[in-house]
Amino acid sequence: MIGKSSTNCRQILRRAKQHLADQRPRFPVSRPQQKQITAQFLDASTKGDLQDLLLLVAKDVTFSSDGGGKVVAVLKPIHGAVKVARMLLAIRRKWLLNSVSRLADINGQPGIIQYLDGRIHSVMTFEIVDGCIQSIYSVRNPEKLERICQEISLEK
Repeated sequence: MIGKSSTNCRQILRRAKQHLADQRPRFPVSRPQQKQITAQFLDASTKGDLQDLLLLVAKDVTFSSDGGGKVVAVLKPIHGAVKVARMLLAIRRKWLLNSVSRLADINGQPGIIQYLDGRIHSVMTFEIVDGCIQSIYSVRNPEKLERICQEISLEK
């Protein structure tokens, strides 16, 4: 009926049951705390402050990016606070020194939009757990950024 094998359906059901058993909230941190941590991240990364970034990210933080094969992006996720923080600061120094970043709602959560030469360069969203950034997602794929631009203009 749904075009999936019975084995696949059993696996989907098992994962759904496991997710319900974990009883994890969808957004483990309050919205004001998410906004505060995102703003602190923006401030620390703009200033190039490695120590402040390390205070905001979990020790096992993961950074992932999506270039869609159309623009330069990190191909494999990067793991670990020091590696992720240093990589973010290196990218900022090398390519985004003249960028402008601002806080924005992305998919209903606080995120960061980076502009370079008046155009959206990338969008970052965060998974925040226990007051620390657990995962950072960066979208650079031009097709996805175009959709994000449209959604942002519709919200205004």
